[in-house]
Order: sequence, then structure tokens, then C-alpha cells
Amino acid sequence: MKYRAIFVVGTPRSGTTLAQQALFSLAEVDSHFETHFFSNLNYRNFLRSRFYSKEVICRDVLCRLSPRDDFKVNMRDLPGAFFDVVRDRLDSLGKFIFVEKTPAHLAHIRSIEKACPVDFDLVFLHVIRSRYENVRSLYFAANEYPGHWGGKRSLACCVRRWSHDLRLHYNFLPRRGVHTFVSYEEFVSNYRSYLEKICKKLDLECSITIPTRNLKNIISENEDWKGKNFEEVGQGRVYDFMSPVEFERQFRFSSSDRRMYMNVVEGCL
Repeated sequence: MKYRAIFVVGTPRSGTTLAQQALFSLAEVDSHFETHFFSNLNYRNFLRSRFYSKEVICRDVLCRLSPRDDFKVNMRDLPGAFFDVVRDRLDSLGKFIFVEKTPAHLAHIRSIEKACPVDFDLVFLHVIRSRYENVRSLYFAANEYPGHWGGKRSLACCVRRWSHDLRLHYNFLPRRGVHTFVSYEEFVSNYRSYLEKICKKLDLECSITIPTRNLKNIISENEDWKGKNFEEVGQGRVYDFMSPVEFERQFRFSSSDRRMYMNVVEGCL
């Protein structure tokens, strides 16, 4: 049997949780909290390595994902062990589709592709949000919950992150067979019809009449602040923020970034 792993990627606060929630509500799909598995596995930091073992962190993630209490991690092949755990998990549930949502995995797509076994079909769902709205949301989230985000972020830092991730999205545009691009704004404006469009693209049965399952299954105990994500789509908190005109004046949209953004948006469903 062929399994399918769908990796939802994008800039933090771009709407990746919305996409994960929507897919998880489908009967044939399983999902879990953000694993940060491949970003931790590929992390390079000398000081951190003296205090944290990436192998131990990844092993703990796999043990939490595994449906078996007696699961033993193959420490010699951690990337392969990730897909072994997903396979066991899907078999135990009688499903064949797993949705993994870690925005930072956008920077580790090559590693994920390299680790993917032959009995898995791999799909990457890129969530794109406008620069102004994404930066605004990221800025307030990082400064309201600095413990989760590793400290507060300046606006300039949030703008740089969005631009960096835009380039990563853009690099995968030519491979739209494996990489599907979705617009957050379109998703929020036309939730049901856009979900149907995503399901058609991914060859999923769009059974959106099924009652929403316990979505807290995809939020870890360290992410209580995501409780707002369970609100009605488009009805979240609105923050006081500088106007789009003032934002553009302070953080000018470079011509190269604008061109890439337009190309990526045109590539969305």
C-alpha cells in the first residue's frame, strides 16, 4: 500500500495551522502537533550542541508520535525512523495519509525528500500570506509570547524572515507536481470552496460535512497560546498596527521580492 505524507510549510503565522486543521478534519487524514523534527535534526549551533542533543530531542519526538509503547528508535537512521513511526501510526488507525505541519520545515525540504522511503508519496503544501498581514501577525505573536518564540522579535526581523521564506517558496515553483501553493487570504475568504479545491488537487475526499474532530490533538502542551486558532475563521483578534502605507514607507518592498511574491501568488490554487 502507498502512504502519503503531506508537509504543510510556510512562514510562521502564515496560516499553516489553518491548513492543518482543515485537512485534519477529513476522515482519511491523521495529524499531530508540530514535530520540528527535521529542523532540529539539521540544526547547526555549537553552543546549543553543548547543552542539547539533537538526537535525544528527535528521539523524544518519535516516541511521542509512535502508537506503540515498546517502540525503539533506530538512532543510526533518524530520518528513516520518522517515516517508520508515521507508517506504524497510520497502520494502527487504518489510514494512509499523515499531515505534518512545522513551518520551519520549509528550509529542510531537501532533507525530507532524501529521507522519504519508496512506499510514501510526498506532498508539500506551501501556505502564502501577504507580507503586511504575515509580518503583523508574526510580530505580535513573538512579542506577546516570547517564551515560545525564543525571545521577542523586532519588526525588521519579522520582515527579513518573510522575505527569506518567500525566496524558499519561489525556488519550488517549477515543481508544482509535488509542491502545492495555497493563498491564506483566499482560504479565509472562501473556506469551504477553497478546501474543496485543495482536496481536488491533492486527490482527497472532501468530506467537509464530517463534524470537526478534537483539534487539540494537533496542538502540543507547550502551545496553549494557539487556542485562538479554534475561533471562527476570519474572526480572530485584530491588533492596532501601523497602516499599510506607513509599513511600506518603513520597510520598502524591493522590486525583486515583489516580483517573486506575484509569481508565487499566481502559482497558488
